Amino acid sequence: MITLPALSVLFFIVIGQSNAVGMAAFPSNLTYPQEARMYSFGKDYKWHTPVREPLDSTVGVVDSVSANTTTGAGFVLPMVNKILIDQPNNVAVIVPCARTGSSITEWQRDLRLDTLYGSCLNRVIRASEEWNTSTGSYPDKYTIVFWQGETDALAGEVFRTTWKQRAERLRSDMKMDISKYNTSVKFIDAVLNPVAPDSNYRAWNTIRNYQLNLKLTDANTNYFSTGWYGYGGVTYPAGNPHPSNLASYQTIGNWAATSYEALP
Repeated sequence: MITLPALSVLFFIVIGQSNAVGMAAFPSNLTYPQEARMYSFGKDYKWHTPVREPLDSTVGVVDSVSANTTTGAGFVLPMVNKILIDQPNNVAVIVPCARTGSSITEWQRDLRLDTLYGSCLNRVIRASEEWNTSTGSYPDKYTIVFWQGETDALAGEVFRTTWKQRAERLRSDMKMDISKYNTSVKFIDAVLNPVAPDSNYRAWNTIRNYQLNLKLTDANTNYFSTGWYGYGGVTYPAGNPHPSNLASYQTIGNWAATSYEALP
């Protein structure tokens, strides 16, 4: 295991679907100024630093339920980079858990390692315990970073009445399961674009409104915008719910950082 620093630690758990994975093409020389202060505990159950794209790697994945066949650059590293610039005495741990195409149902609490929830929680616990073993203290502040909804918006009517309850249950369950490390876990969630990619996404606006309202039920929750349809100056291909390019993800990352920093 790499040598871990005994510093104040911000701990980010990334859950959701493809936009939480990151889907943008990126140059091989892409770096972020604060990447040396980032430590990821990957799906290979290994530590990585400095943290580079793709954060959610396809290499060496242990729990097949969490594997992605394709990954790219996303919003998480730009988000953490901005937060660390604003908090120069901290370092960050990132645990990527997202899986492309996953539904809110697949994220419900199940502690088995062949589930998304159980696999993610196991890595969160392993990373926390290994950090404590190496440094003598646990990370200070835990945040769940959630971007999901496109798959369920496409599924339609079935999620018009259940997405909200399942998202709130996911938040409360994950907070409960990691409360042994910190009792005031933060939660930030992405809000779908104001305009759906096309008419097939029948539950798009309903789920978007639920995402906006998640913060009303928890003081440690905030949301961040993912822009307008066609943001970044490039229109989505019909039916494609992903940001148009790397610059769009980077902008969203800055918005996510602002959302995080607005929480108490």
